[in-house]
Amino acid sequence: MLGLGLASSHAPAMFEPKERWPLVYSRIPEYTKESQPHTAKLETPEVIQGYIDRITTAFDVLRQQLEAYQPEALIVVGDDQGDMFDASNNPTFAIYTGEELWGLDGTSYRPLEERHKVTFPCHAELARSLHKGLIKKGFDLASCAVFKPVGLYERVLSAFTHCRTVLQPGEGLSAGPRCVSRACRHLRLWWLIARSFWPTCRLD
Repeated sequence: MLGLGLASSHAPAMFEPKERWPLVYSRIPEYTKESQPHTAKLETPEVIQGYIDRITTAFDVLRQQLEAYQPEALIVVGDDQGDMFDASNNPTFAIYTGEELWGLDGTSYRPLEERHKVTFPCHAELARSLHKGLIKKGFDLASCAVFKPVGLYERVLSAFTHCRTVLQPGEGLSAGPRCVSRACRHLRLWWLIARSFWPTCRLD
């Protein structure tokens, strides 16, 4: 049963130190640069650090809410921007139904040699059950049983590499697990990430 919903942005600067914020600003599309708030040009390192402190506090609140609910599963709902899929196959909705997936910490603004690969075991049984149930409900939902990014792999799951859940693979689902949905910007790519230990760090 889905009993709690949490949502957050995943703007790249949110996951980078203040020293890298000017680089993030410099790479935004030209057509959006004039639409940035005028205060962006007035930001000092101290102002940016204040933003980062607020972001950290906000993620702490999400973490506390997740811990208080004590879910058995965390369902991450996000969007794919050429990370997992490319023009050869780009489903409207997809859910990962495999046993394991991986991601890189940080964002694509961070040099690859400074990033680290993080691997997540998943609850494939629950994912397959969700896939089957949603198909019956009329959703045109693709199933990805093998985690094989064909897009910009260096960006895959960068915003999700600190998500944690506790339902162990193989545990019975007859009573229906207590689930949390964590949404990130658009409802495009559906990930199921299930971990065998309780959250111990910020969802950042």
